[in-house]
Amino acid sequence: MEPVPLGTDLEDELDALASDGVRGGGDPVGDEEAPGPVRPEAVLSEIAHLLVAADSPDRVLAEVANALHDLVPHDSLSIFEADPSLQVLRPVLVRDEYADEIYAMGPRAYGVGLIGLAAKTGQPLLANDAHLDPRGLPVPGTPTDPESLVAIPLVAGDGLKGVLVLYRSGAGNHFAESDFRMAIRFGEMAALSLDNAQMRARLESGLEADSLTGLLNHSSFHEKLAQEIRRANRRRSRVGLLIFDLDHFRRINDTWGHPVGDDVLRGVAAVARETCRADDVICRIGGEEFAVILPGSTLDHAMMVAERLRTAVEKISFPGLDPVRVSVGVAGCPQHASSPRDLTTCAQFALLEAKESGRNRVEVYREPDLSSEVESSEGLSDLQGFSIHRDENPSANGHGGGGNGRALRVEPRSVAQLRMLHSLSTKLNRLNDVAQIGEAITTELRSLLDYHNCRVHLLDGDTLVPVAFRGELLEYQGETFDALLMKVGEGATGWVAQHDQSYYAPNTAEDTVSVTIPGTPSIDESLLVVPLRYGERVIGTIGLSKLGVDQFDTEDKRLLEVMASNAAVAFENARLFAVEREAARTSRALLELSQALTKAGDTHQVLDEAMRAIPAMIPGADASAWIQDPSGGAFRLIGQRGFGPDGDGAIGEHVIPAEVARALTQSNQQPFVLSKELVASIPGEYRFIDEAREVLVAPMRWEPDGLGAFVIRAGDGVSAFAERDVGLARGIADIASLALGNARRFDELERAYVSTVEALANALEAQDAYTEAHCRALAKLAVTVGAEMGMDGERLKHLELGAVFHDIGKIGVPSEIIRKPGPLTDAERRLMEQHTAIGAQILEPVPFLQKVIPIVRSSHERWDGLGYPDGVGGEDIPLESRIVFVCDAFHAMTTDRPYRQALPEEEAIRRLGQAAGTQFDPLVVATFTRLHRAGRIHIH
Repeated sequence: MEPVPLGTDLEDELDALASDGVRGGGDPVGDEEAPGPVRPEAVLSEIAHLLVAADSPDRVLAEVANALHDLVPHDSLSIFEADPSLQVLRPVLVRDEYADEIYAMGPRAYGVGLIGLAAKTGQPLLANDAHLDPRGLPVPGTPTDPESLVAIPLVAGDGLKGVLVLYRSGAGNHFAESDFRMAIRFGEMAALSLDNAQMRARLESGLEADSLTGLLNHSSFHEKLAQEIRRANRRRSRVGLLIFDLDHFRRINDTWGHPVGDDVLRGVAAVARETCRADDVICRIGGEEFAVILPGSTLDHAMMVAERLRTAVEKISFPGLDPVRVSVGVAGCPQHASSPRDLTTCAQFALLEAKESGRNRVEVYREPDLSSEVESSEGLSDLQGFSIHRDENPSANGHGGGGNGRALRVEPRSVAQLRMLHSLSTKLNRLNDVAQIGEAITTELRSLLDYHNCRVHLLDGDTLVPVAFRGELLEYQGETFDALLMKVGEGATGWVAQHDQSYYAPNTAEDTVSVTIPGTPSIDESLLVVPLRYGERVIGTIGLSKLGVDQFDTEDKRLLEVMASNAAVAFENARLFAVEREAARTSRALLELSQALTKAGDTHQVLDEAMRAIPAMIPGADASAWIQDPSGGAFRLIGQRGFGPDGDGAIGEHVIPAEVARALTQSNQQPFVLSKELVASIPGEYRFIDEAREVLVAPMRWEPDGLGAFVIRAGDGVSAFAERDVGLARGIADIASLALGNARRFDELERAYVSTVEALANALEAQDAYTEAHCRALAKLAVTVGAEMGMDGERLKHLELGAVFHDIGKIGVPSEIIRKPGPLTDAERRLMEQHTAIGAQILEPVPFLQKVIPIVRSSHERWDGLGYPDGVGGEDIPLESRIVFVCDAFHAMTTDRPYRQALPEEEAIRRLGQAAGTQFDPLVVATFTRLHRAGRIHIH
């Protein structure tokens, strides 16, 4: 049914109830005498107390039930806790004569029965005569008597917390609407109280509990297992251990995403709680790995629990997913091991057997048959000191069968070491990043050696650089990257790197070699450091620390040394891979720069492209470009990148005299580095940045006598250039030198083209004296108008050249037509109108005049589209051409021609105005007229 509208608040409902002086339609629970009228202020006080009380969730549930007893009379009450991951409800508090039957019914799915319907819809539900409602779900073992029901979803915080259910027994013993509203209001506050209590419980257990599943975490698992084994030893009892892992869990994350994977983990955790006893300890010890500690459990009982758990997980229904399955490893104390570490190793080995035997099964620990894996002593040379024995007829124990024949029997701890080394080798073979390798080492070691701190250093020159460090306790939280930097010979880490020997300090507080890391307290701890050795070279160290005195043994040292030999190979491979990757990145960057410079047309473009590339290749560096004046030898600043606003305005204002440059120049051929002390000694007037930093100078030389340099400044006062930086600078300078030589040859070629065009123009001027003066005057007029219309820089230069060359095509028109004193015939006009196209063809071979060609070609197009040669109109005509057209017409009208006298300038302006919008662009005419009236148009 739909929820009843909530028009009053809780105090109004309570006041109304108190004024009636009645308790509702039900009898009190039990045989005690009914109390007097409800005191609303007392109920409110109890609920407010619950909201802030520091009670456990169980205590809060009980108090909620007590408070509701006097507020909405009922015969029985149940509170169900919601499990959103599995979409089920579990009874957590039942006050009913059939409480055992309700608890035995177990979880109820969302949407099933009236209670499940309230959970699924999130809507309060009132069902008087619920025994007649077909949606109901009978409780097995209870009579079908007349009853009424109220189900209130408890919603707070991040969603559904549970469902509160009230019953009244007997025919006609219904809940009134006021009872229903009161229960809804009460449910809202009860949900808040329960949410607060659960939140407090999570916060209180945050140091021990896994935040996703609420189970105990990895650290708590080790503590609890140690406690239970000590207790079992005192009582001569047993401990069972299950370690189970979700099969193919990565597929779920990869296919459905991590939120779905998290729901699966929460669901499996919930099933584990239901399957195990109250005193069993359930933990999440890894991503998808769980453990169950079974105090007092025999091996047979542990196997039974494991099978029950495996079956229960397989029965979980996750929407859209295939059945989730687990593999379980079982081990027992003292049968298989008597220490926490060894018992964990046995259970993990059994889990590995379950995985290798096909998954979705239970395996009990058995001494492994390694004959198929280790056929000879080859491969065991690095495992000297491990406890390895040969058996003629090993027996199998547990599920999965066994084998006959000769086999190696490995003691539990050594089995774990073999497994860890195999796992680490597999991981390291897939990694080529130093940080990832370091992380894999610290993670794998943690699964076997119970350390509190692990540090991995790599050697860089005479400095040991930390690439991975993990501290499990507060005492190690002060360690930072800078604090862990060590010089060779400094402390135990530096001693190992210097002497190429392992070092063990049972108590660092009394050790003369060990040093305290800045930022950490001086404590009693054990320290074990081994070298990372590749061939005959020490390339780094691995160090383990653990609180307490003499916490490591000889076997720990041997294991760490073996692992270090594998890790050293991985680190060296990663270094070589990084070198190759950096070489490829550098080559690609230089290739891209070379490609960019091939498109640069002049010296400034070449230097600008190169300076743009330098900060990207040499991070943090600033770059400037200098070129020597061939006549005097001084170097002039051409441009800079990365110096910030203080250096932006310095281009062209800085010159270093020849004598100062000679004193600083160490080579004209190869890059060289100037120390910051030497830079600081340069006179201030020759430095445009005050702060002294190391400077890398990369000379450039190009034919025939060009000399320049890129000056690259380090990112800060402490940074220094590496060999890689010098090599990059050399490559950039070499590519720029080639490009500068090409740019000079290109410039010379352009000048040759321009000289040719100018020769043609001179020939035209010799044909027609008017054309000579006309083109020069027209260029001045066009530049004046173009500047007024917002043009500048290159565009204004192109406009000027367009005006100069707009009639260059007349060189292809017969001279008698050009000099004809009278009007042209139609045939002669057609020939004359070809001159713009001819001019465009003349300019076509000149690369730097490509943007001038459209101006020349369209310089006689009309605004109305009736011009020539293409008949385009309006804004399809280049603006430069429209400007040239107006200026050309004005100058022609105001200049004497063989066939007419010059017009007055005012008359020419009037005629331009008449033709605006048909022959000429109106905006250009308006601008020209405005300039003429301002006295800025000069034609003679």
